[in-house]
Amino acid sequence: MAQRQKEKFANRMPKTRDFLYYKGHYYKSEAEKRKLSPAERERLNANLLDAVGKGNNDDIVRLIKAGANINARGNGGERALQGAALNGYAQTCALLIQEYAKLGKDAKKLIIAKYGYNNGRTILHGAACNGHTETCKFLIEEYAKSGGDRKELIAAKDRGGWTPMMYAAKDRHTQTAHFLAVELIKATFGNETATAFMKSFGECVAT
Repeated sequence: MAQRQKEKFANRMPKTRDFLYYKGHYYKSEAEKRKLSPAERERLNANLLDAVGKGNNDDIVRLIKAGANINARGNGGERALQGAALNGYAQTCALLIQEYAKLGKDAKKLIIAKYGYNNGRTILHGAACNGHTETCKFLIEEYAKSGGDRKELIAAKDRGGWTPMMYAAKDRHTQTAHFLAVELIKATFGNETATAFMKSFGECVAT
C-alpha cells in the first residue's frame, strides 16, 4: 500500500526538477530534507563561491542541491553570478541564470541589475573590465533573448558615468572594447553602419 502511494505521488511530481524521497516525503533538495545549521550553511556558501571562482560547474550544481545559497556574498560583496562574470566563465553564468530561473528570477533583471557594493555596475561591466569578450557576448545575447534592449545593457552607466566599453578601453582590453563598440553601433544604427565602422577601424589600425 505504501509503495503504491509513493508511486502515485511520484507521478504527480514535476518532471523538470530532481526530487528526493525520504521517509514518506518528497524534498526539492538535501537542504530541505534536513535542517542545516548556520555553520553548515556558511561552509556550503563559501564552497559555492570558491567553485564559482574556479568555474567548476559540477561542484556548483552539487552545492546548490546540498543547500548553498545562490545569493550568498563573498568577502568583496559579490554574489555568485557577479563572480562568474568577473572571472569570464560564460558557461557558469549560464548555469547560474538557469538556477535563478528555477527560483522565478528573470534573466533580464539579473543581467541589467546595478549592484550598490560595486558602484552601481552591472555584471557586463565586470566582464568587460577584465577583458572577457566571450562572456560579454553571452550576456548581451542572453539579455536580448530574455526580451531586453541590447543598447540599454551595453550603454548602461555606473555611478561614475562609466559604461562597460569605457572600462575595457581604460584597462587596454582592445578586443573587448572594440566588440562592445561594434555591438553598440549595431544596436543603435544597424548592421550596415557597424560593418562600415569595422572597416574604418581596420584601416586606422593598419596605418
